[in-house]
Amino acid sequence: MRLNTFDEVASWYNKTAPIRGARKAWDLRPLWDRKRWWERIIKIDDNTYALSDGNSAYSTRGKEATEEKLAEVNREALLVAPIVWMRRKDGDYVRVRGSVNHGWSTSRYKFLEMYLPNGLSHCANNNGVHWIQAANQRYLLPIFKHKWGTGTNEEDKYLEFKLDGGKFLLTSERYQKTVPVVNRDLTKHYNPKIREMWAMMQILMPVLGSGMREVANTQSIEHGIPTWNHEWRENRYSDVVRNCLDDPEGNAEKRYALMVVTSILSDNVEDKYHWDRNGGSYESRFKDEGKKSYNRFKKLMHKIGDMTTTKQVDFE
Repeated sequence: MRLNTFDEVASWYNKTAPIRGARKAWDLRPLWDRKRWWERIIKIDDNTYALSDGNSAYSTRGKEATEEKLAEVNREALLVAPIVWMRRKDGDYVRVRGSVNHGWSTSRYKFLEMYLPNGLSHCANNNGVHWIQAANQRYLLPIFKHKWGTGTNEEDKYLEFKLDGGKFLLTSERYQKTVPVVNRDLTKHYNPKIREMWAMMQILMPVLGSGMREVANTQSIEHGIPTWNHEWRENRYSDVVRNCLDDPEGNAEKRYALMVVTSILSDNVEDKYHWDRNGGSYESRFKDEGKKSYNRFKKLMHKIGDMTTTKQVDFE
């Protein structure tokens, strides 16, 4: 369903009967399916309507709907709703928000696909980049950060368009895309060493087989090699990676643990889990897909060895 103008949004709100029953006092007016009452229009004031996908719906589950509570729900809806329609002295505007704190992505993007007005459309590619298309222009849809405890936006980002002559014109900031860039000096030095480690892994990992999991859970911990991607993101272990590459003999045991962990983290290990009376066990094998596997491994080593940086590029 498309609501294409401010007047259409206001009209739909006025003619939609609120949800009955325990939540009647909350004035919940669904956008379409009344069973999905959390997808609704919220009237902030006569000049502002929020189309909510339910990010603030948790506040409307109880029966208590005081004026103070209603005001709190409306205030937060204005900050997190994926679509907000506004009427100002110089015309009508629509504000579009992307994912909240990297979450709610699937439901939010589906909501945008369904309820954005004609003239605006949500698009995405296989790399997870999302944008809003307006005529022949693409605008990167940023992620914003909301602090639920205080009900405030810590990093407020959105796209805002003015409806002018049937077309939507961007009036807010245009965002750039962050792309990874390798440090050429570092990679020139370390790529031969990374290739050498990969050659050793192609010999040792198939022999190790299902023992890879045991090594990952014991020796890696003993030698300070983290086993989860999120632990590597802080770049606190780049010295470990570089030392293992620069001095293989002096860091033999740590290097061995690093090879096992990076095999797993670079998606070069295939696991099958077998249930039994003791809870179950992994059957693992090293998955060597040639150049494809090596490129995944090299990309990971560049990342955890802090051999990459990022730059901002125009999104067109």
